Amino acid sequence: MRKTLAVFAMFALSLVAARGLLQPVVAHAQQQPKPVAFTLEMTNLHFSSVFEGTKVSEYVTAYRGDGSVATVSRRMPALPRAEVPPYSRPEAWAMWMVVDLATNRRLELFSGVQAFVAAPFPTDAAAQYRGMLPRCASEGEPDGEVLGYAVRKVTYATDSHILKQWLAPDLNCAALRMDITSTQPSGNWWRHTREATRITLGEPDPAPFMTPAGWQSVSYVELNALFVAKYGTGYMDDAAAARFDRQRLGH
Repeated sequence: MRKTLAVFAMFALSLVAARGLLQPVVAHAQQQPKPVAFTLEMTNLHFSSVFEGTKVSEYVTAYRGDGSVATVSRRMPALPRAEVPPYSRPEAWAMWMVVDLATNRRLELFSGVQAFVAAPFPTDAAAQYRGMLPRCASEGEPDGEVLGYAVRKVTYATDSHILKQWLAPDLNCAALRMDITSTQPSGNWWRHTREATRITLGEPDPAPFMTPAGWQSVSYVELNALFVAKYGTGYMDDAAAARFDRQRLGH
């Protein structure tokens, strides 16, 4: 459960080829010119029936011109935002995911235990991914602008999740606004709302695409053990860790 919620909440934002509710977007992909390179900063508000108040975090997504994408989750900085460049404090990054087409691999990195899980991105899949972006110009409905960019609202739903996205056709169909809700059989619910706060055109800072020196390369099973040793609880249950490792290795 922890794994499912964490992955969905973190990466539904930007990794259009990753998992879950964003798959309908990829299914309608089409050939596009060279991807737009830019950096997208968003503020995330998290509400839930299992805690009081509102949790605030930030997500920074770097889009390279080769199609690679890196999404970083970070805690809100104590300094005024103008004094804290997006990638100046890697020690404050909670976790992040990278799809790196230069090295044909996907990474999930966890600063809390200074470890990362790597998975190969097959050459044929990388070639297809590099030349394809989700088509949103004909999906959903026009719904105004976000930070000066026209957006189209699209909605995806499953039995337990509803994902609303406001996609920008001029920015690789990136979601500049999101509303994610989930209900569980127990009756518990959670909701994330995200809004773009800054868009910077041009090749992004390379930092989020790089593996920090000294960090361990681990499997999901090993990652779970590191979480248990440090926090007293696993990142996911053992069966899920083993299942994700089998998927990661293509078994």
